[in-house]
Amino acid sequence: MALCCRRRAFCICCTCSIWLFLPTLGWASVIGITLTFNGCILLMLGILGEYVGRIYDESKGRPLYIVQEVYQGKKKPQPVGLKTAQYESK
Repeated sequence: MALCCRRRAFCICCTCSIWLFLPTLGWASVIGITLTFNGCILLMLGILGEYVGRIYDESKGRPLYIVQEVYQGKKKPQPVGLKTAQYESK
């Protein structure tokens, strides 16, 4: 119901401004305010999504990296299998 009313009001405003050459007062300010607030909402949603994504990655409990070979000076590298590096908190 509300969508139909908004659509009808939009059509009336467009019809009046196009055929009768009447400017619609307040149109620019309403659009400007709407775009500003919607931009803020999308920015906050992006920040929240980044936060939740990092929490999700941390909750998997995977190591930061996996060591495949160890190089010790001039010796030939020796494979070590799948040793994992542990997370060190400071």
